Amino acid sequence: MISLDARTEIIMHLPDRQVDLIKHLESSKQMWHLLKEHYKQLTNKTTKVLSFRYLVTLEMKEDNSLDAFISKYQSACDRAMPMGNKIDEEMKVDITFGALATSWGSFIVIHGLDPTLFLQNLISKMKQEDLRRRKPQNILDNPYMAMIVAMKYQRGNFKRNKF
Repeated sequence: MISLDARTEIIMHLPDRQVDLIKHLESSKQMWHLLKEHYKQLTNKTTKVLSFRYLVTLEMKEDNSLDAFISKYQSACDRAMPMGNKIDEEMKVDITFGALATSWGSFIVIHGLDPTLFLQNLISKMKQEDLRRRKPQNILDNPYMAMIVAMKYQRGNFKRNKF
């Protein structure tokens, strides 16, 4: 009698589409377990899709630090992996390139066509590039500018700024 009341309660509170899923079952316990498994599978699929979508739509903002971006990216990858989202190395590299800020365009052009590039190598190159960008530029680091300064110095046209 209790099972019949529980079965009736379950059926009364479900939409028709879900009732069709469980109406052939005899007991409320069987109904409950089937609904639980059904929604568990749906939740897993939804979580997979959402975690992969987050990873693919992740973007590095112009004002974000590279370390913050890499940390977000790696945590998104870590979240996507247990959900069964298998992402091959080439796709990880492509997603990373796609997520970089527009100011990294020249970096993408230089390294984007390398078919042997793995994610860890890319992250290492990104860190080197970030250090290069943050380092104060010395005019003599540019070979062309160093040559001009040397020529001016030889001609005697080079004047030191006095502070």
